[in-house]
Amino acid sequence: MRDVQYLNSRPVYNTGRKPAAKKWNALDPKSCHPFDDSDTQDGNQEIKSVQHSFETIVVKDSCDVEVKTTDTQAAINVQVGLQAAIALILSISILDGG
Repeated sequence: MRDVQYLNSRPVYNTGRKPAAKKWNALDPKSCHPFDDSDTQDGNQEIKSVQHSFETIVVKDSCDVEVKTTDTQAAINVQVGLQAAIALILSISILDGG
């Protein structure tokens, strides 16, 4: 004979089998993440940029030559600054969300 238990006013029959392990569900607020050990994690971020510029222009046997050069280091510095700002904003938003 099977044992009958009631859970939430519904009969639950004991068939002798072990209950299946409950799988983790991200949408279930009662479900803990399988890797969650309630410890905080610290992350360090670094942006390193090394720039070298070597430019040589040699003009031989020419007249009425106009040479225009563009320095791309300024654009790279702006890009590195934007990456640092984005990393800072993300780290702040992650800390606020936790």
